[in-house]
Amino acid sequence: MLEIDSETLVSAALKQLQKKFATAKRYRDSQNQNIVRPCFFVEQLTTSGTKQMGNRSKRNPRIKITYLSGQIEGSLTKHLRSVGDKLLENFQLLKFDETHGVFGREMEYEIIGDELVFNVEFPMHIATIEAPQPLQTNIEPNIDIK
Repeated sequence: MLEIDSETLVSAALKQLQKKFATAKRYRDSQNQNIVRPCFFVEQLTTSGTKQMGNRSKRNPRIKITYLSGQIEGSLTKHLRSVGDKLLENFQLLKFDETHGVFGREMEYEIIGDELVFNVEFPMHIATIEAPQPLQTNIEPNIDIK
């Protein structure tokens, strides 16, 4: 069984960015002072959740990917739109490994100055599996002396 937490989600996003944008650096911390452009910053924004029947729940973690371009030839806006479109395509499915993944939704990007900001939500239905309780924890002899 795969446990999905914020670290798993961010690591999968970083790995997916590496495959599509191999030449760009990738960072977890947007406060990094020694950045090398072009680069991506990946961070988890929020996670909302709701309890459902029984042992099931629904979680909606959101991640934010910020892209800073390097020196480019031509229009910066056109370049940032091209990166945004690739992110929309690439994050339709976020793969954790060969057999596990989650579909992205509510994907959007916005160009703010010389940055591209991309947000995506990954809705997940989760079932909590409780460890089985032992049938008998200790054996006590049942001796009846008369």
